[in-house]
Amino acid sequence: MMKLVLFHTNADYLIGLRLPLMKYLVREGLEVVCYAPNMSPSHLAILSAKGIRGETYEIDSTGMNPVRDVRNLFGMVGILRRERPDIVLSNNAKPVVWGTIAAWLARVPQRYCLVGGLGYAFITIGGQTLRRRFTRWAMKMLYSLAFRSASGVIFQNPDDLAEMVESGICPARKAHVVNGSGVEIDHYSPVDPPVADPVFVMVGRLIAEKGAREYLQAAERVKQRHPGARFMLLGDIDDNPSALKPDEVARFVDAGVVEWPGAVRDVPDRLRQASVFVLPSYYREGVPRSALEAMATALPVITTDLPGCRETVRDGRNGILVPPRDVDALAAAMLAMCEDPGRRQRMGAESRRIALERFDAEAVNAEMGRIMGIRPGIAAAPAAEVVS
Repeated sequence: MMKLVLFHTNADYLIGLRLPLMKYLVREGLEVVCYAPNMSPSHLAILSAKGIRGETYEIDSTGMNPVRDVRNLFGMVGILRRERPDIVLSNNAKPVVWGTIAAWLARVPQRYCLVGGLGYAFITIGGQTLRRRFTRWAMKMLYSLAFRSASGVIFQNPDDLAEMVESGICPARKAHVVNGSGVEIDHYSPVDPPVADPVFVMVGRLIAEKGAREYLQAAERVKQRHPGARFMLLGDIDDNPSALKPDEVARFVDAGVVEWPGAVRDVPDRLRQASVFVLPSYYREGVPRSALEAMATALPVITTDLPGCRETVRDGRNGILVPPRDVDALAAAMLAMCEDPGRRQRMGAESRRIALERFDAEAVNAEMGRIMGIRPGIAAAPAAEVVS
């Protein structure tokens, strides 16, 4: 039996985003072992019930401490020498870099990077601080080293692939693209949305780059024109330096503009209560999973015309693309949805159709399997270059 080790940076996101892929790999006959920091008993129980072994390891997901990173690198080398896997799949920036290099050092036969968006370092909207410019330079160097150590590099949108290949960071012969993480369509059954007053919903971390501030400001404007419209904000404030402050959000809650229950577990039910999904993100997304879930629920989507986000919208057909950080354009798009219930329903039906056509998790995971060569009769990606 072939063994695959998956490295990730967050146990919650590992299960929330990669469990369908891991279940698929188990069905294909692989032994799957996944590593993430701070695995709790509940995480381990969820994984074990699906035939997956979960383990905890150390990875500094956001820091820039080279001593810690090198220590974590050799910790991963030790893990891989013990596990002796046939395939390593590394997801998120730090595992993509250090997990892939560790797999090369441990002589794992097949090494794959899953790049779920280029993230913080590659944001170009809103000015370039010295810290961001340095982080971008460092990540380019590290990605270049990792991608040349890999058997294949899997991107989640064509813009990221083009940028990494055209800049010489990723060899073209190793680059692949899949349609995001996909979505388990059957988990998101659509219902007829309310025809009269629309209900807008945003799902995500309350950080500046996700567009939470623009959503609140646009909602305030729309509420003045359409007092019956409702605005839900589903997500929590974390310790990210760009996170919104609780009192900033509370001002909109106290004014009756937005409903903010925080992070919720019943996202599918909340989506079924909504009429329109909004994600004004200018983060370098892969393909935002929250938008795919909304599409599977037959909601029209308003999002930004940026890499990753634009993959979810055929402008004017299942939603509206707006420029990033443009509250005027965002409010205008939301007002257009308020004023035409029939258009909302037509766009929602088209969202569901596109989700079925392009973003079904089974199809996305099968393509991942094809790229990694895990299915009988399907060749793996080319062997990695030697890193000098």
